[in-house]
Amino acid sequence: MPKNSHDFSLPKTFTLKTIEEWEHVADFLINCDVKTVLLRGNLGAGKTTFTQYLVKALGSTNTVTSPTFAIVNVYDADANAIYHMDLYRLESYEELFNAGIEEYFYEKGAICIVEWPDLILDTDLVESAITVLIELVDDIRQVVVQG
Repeated sequence: MPKNSHDFSLPKTFTLKTIEEWEHVADFLINCDVKTVLLRGNLGAGKTTFTQYLVKALGSTNTVTSPTFAIVNVYDADANAIYHMDLYRLESYEELFNAGIEEYFYEKGAICIVEWPDLILDTDLVESAITVLIELVDDIRQVVVQG
């Protein structure tokens, strides 16, 4: 059940003029009862910053950092694990599956947040994912949430 009476239909567009407005996007996703979030946008668009707001909205007090070198960071939230992935450095399906990435998507109750999801877009790992497209132009972010 949604936290409030806002419109939760997709696609939904947000225009963010401040970093703090990421909270609105995070609240929207929480109310969509999402389990997999695919973050798409250029370097510096705000993917990791948004993840900080989403992880907090999911109830975690963990510090969120970019998983660029670790590939996966794990955060605790209530009874669920949150897996924050950055697939930028992976170049093939073989690397993806050798890293065990698919295991995270099948864990019951887990929430997966994926930066640079191109390698998994054509897999069954993202069948019910929500995509967050971020475009930064002149310090204003256009964010489109799609089902």
